Amino acid sequence: TTMFGGADTDLHLSKDSSKETISELRGAHDEICEMLVAAGYFRARIPALPPFDKMLGGLAWCLMASNVDVDVDLHFDEEMTLGHKIKLGENIVAALSKVRCPSPLQTHQIRGLDFKSMFPVFQWLVKQVISTREERGAQIRRFSELQFNRHHVTPEDAEFKQRKQTSVPFLNEVLAHYKPARHFRRSDERTLDEVAHVQCVLLEYGRDVKTSRGDDKASGKKGSGASSMKGGPGDSGSAVGGSAGGSSGSTGGDGDGGGDTSGPGGSGRGAAAEEEERRIKAMMASMSSVQSDKGVSGSKLGNLVGMQADEIRKAAAEYEEHVRMTGTTETSGPGEARGALEAHKREMAALQRQVKILKTKYLQAKAAKGETAEQAATLTAALQKKLAQSERIQAEIEKLKAMETPENAKDLEKLMKLVTLNDNLKQQEEQFKQNCKRQMVDLQGKIAELEAAPLPEDEMQRLLRVEELYASETVKLQKLRQLLAKKTQEAQRIKRKIDEIPTSTELVQYERRFVELYEQVAAKLEETRRYYAKYNSLTDTKKYLVKEISVLNSIFENYTKSMTSEPGRERFVDSIENIKKGVTDSLAKLESKLGDEKNTRDELNDSHNKLMEKQRLYFKAVKEFQEECTKNEKLTSMLAA
Repeated sequence: TTMFGGADTDLHLSKDSSKETISELRGAHDEICEMLVAAGYFRARIPALPPFDKMLGGLAWCLMASNVDVDVDLHFDEEMTLGHKIKLGENIVAALSKVRCPSPLQTHQIRGLDFKSMFPVFQWLVKQVISTREERGAQIRRFSELQFNRHHVTPEDAEFKQRKQTSVPFLNEVLAHYKPARHFRRSDERTLDEVAHVQCVLLEYGRDVKTSRGDDKASGKKGSGASSMKGGPGDSGSAVGGSAGGSSGSTGGDGDGGGDTSGPGGSGRGAAAEEEERRIKAMMASMSSVQSDKGVSGSKLGNLVGMQADEIRKAAAEYEEHVRMTGTTETSGPGEARGALEAHKREMAALQRQVKILKTKYLQAKAAKGETAEQAATLTAALQKKLAQSERIQAEIEKLKAMETPENAKDLEKLMKLVTLNDNLKQQEEQFKQNCKRQMVDLQGKIAELEAAPLPEDEMQRLLRVEELYASETVKLQKLRQLLAKKTQEAQRIKRKIDEIPTSTELVQYERRFVELYEQVAAKLEETRRYYAKYNSLTDTKKYLVKEISVLNSIFENYTKSMTSEPGRERFVDSIENIKKGVTDSLAKLESKLGDEKNTRDELNDSHNKLMEKQRLYFKAVKEFQEECTKNEKLTSMLAA
């Protein structure tokens, strides 16, 4: 009962409402109030507030605390009139629809205190408020931690930075020391499979590889790969020695793992391990060690000479042939050598020109070959399509022949005739198209001949007159177009002027918007005035409290000194009397000012009541006038009938 203000009339209940309905409404109201209090809206605990103000204020507070941008006015004030409260309810309904509330709510449900409809809305809004509060708290916490970390350092962070400064150089040194280094390089350019390529890369970087792919027990033979790599020297000639070293290491590995080959199938695994070892030896033999300096090793130089031996021999043979044909040798004189050099240059230039001509011919032949290939492919595709179509037609003909019976023989014969007629028509169509194309080419040729041949004098005169007439008509057309453009601009300007004049509907809309704007400005002005009045009253209260505190402090400070002598006591009593007189005068002034304000309020209330009475009489007169107009219309219709 306390939550409802001690009366059930605020719940909009009729006298016939049962106790169960009242208890249900009270329970729903209490649950909503508990949710609002838990969310932080403590005005819901005030028993003197009516339920409508609690629900309306709770909805407005929840929407504002949810930190959503709804672009509507949701300010709730206790001194709002009923019309403003209903307008606020409409704004709340619009805001709920904008924030996509899952439970719909209408204004009449808020005004009628439909707690069953409002309960899920409050439940959803309270969840939104709590989640917004948690998100804002987390954001503020992150910002505070960022500011703290920017200006302060904890002992743990300082110790970590100090340890990091000492440990990072050591870590870089360890990484640089154990950085993978390439010891060998393949001189063979053959393509290997994936497993062999992986093993080859591991061998190049000095890593161990297993001597068997399929048997994990052969992992004990890793010493063979290591010994073979360690035995590899710097050039290709000594790579054989590295292979020999690897062979000895592999043999030792086989001796250690010989016990694995004694069982069933051991001979097969041993043969596979030996084959794997031989393959690794072959890979090591095809590798050369990487030199630490930047010079060229003997093995690389030998490989380079071996790779270019054919080109060198070919160049030497061409030079000998050239010397034999020109008859010049190294023992010739300077003049003969210069002449031979010039002849050689001319011959080279002639050969380069021939090469360019041959390249051009080759590119042209290649392009012609590509076009021919494309045409051949197109024709082949068309031929294949025709053959497939022919085969399909033959198959259909065979099906028709198989379906032939004495009953449908005439129909099939007629169908065959129609098919033949269709084929003949298609052939005639193709011939007609070809004939038309041929005639078009002939006509185009005749047109070109006529254009090239000179025209007769009379024809030329006629064409000149036609061109002059065309030019004059074109000028007239341009003038008419300009005149039309001017008329169109004038019509558009008049139309814009007409559109600038508002219609009656637009005037009504403008009036309505101005009235709404005036009401909004008036409400904001009233709110601002209340804030100013409250500020002034609080300022006066603060001023009087400061004066009171100063008076009490002066009394407290002078009391001990004044009580020591009789004149001091008299002066103290006089000062107290003066203070009392000043306070009494100030109180009298304030009471007179309060009386004036009350009189002003009473006068304004009287004038407001008079105006309300006039408005009531006006509405009553309008209503009576409408009733009389209705009667007049009825009587007029009766007389007309």
